Amino acid sequence: SARQAEEALRALCGPYARAEVGHHEELSAALFLMDVDASVRAKPSLHGEPLGVVAAHDARHGTHYVRSLRVWVAAHYDVPRAADTLSLHPNTLRYRLRRIGELIDLDDPDTRLVLALQLRLSGAAGPDGS
Repeated sequence: SARQAEEALRALCGPYARAEVGHHEELSAALFLMDVDASVRAKPSLHGEPLGVVAAHDARHGTHYVRSLRVWVAAHYDVPRAADTLSLHPNTLRYRLRRIGELIDLDDPDTRLVLALQLRLSGAAGPDGS
């Protein structure tokens, strides 16, 4: 019980907490993300491909592809919802996603998983991309 309480407190005080209170079982996602974050924080994989490719493109071309991806992933890949959050027409977001798809393979489930983890662990912005 003491270990679970300690882990729950660690999760509630950590960067992935979604509430101010919670049971250990409810905090398993936050604990998992904290463990993954700790294991990759010092490794270049957090900032490597696929996110690094998109971020480098943004830096070179002044695009906002990382922000678009962050919002799209946070919207559970729902283009209309993400476009609304970004104040874009859904077709504009679809166009951006096609262009991003020329840089990285967005159709590959492993790429999407890694990208989602990189975006979440990078913590540079919230779900709305700000």
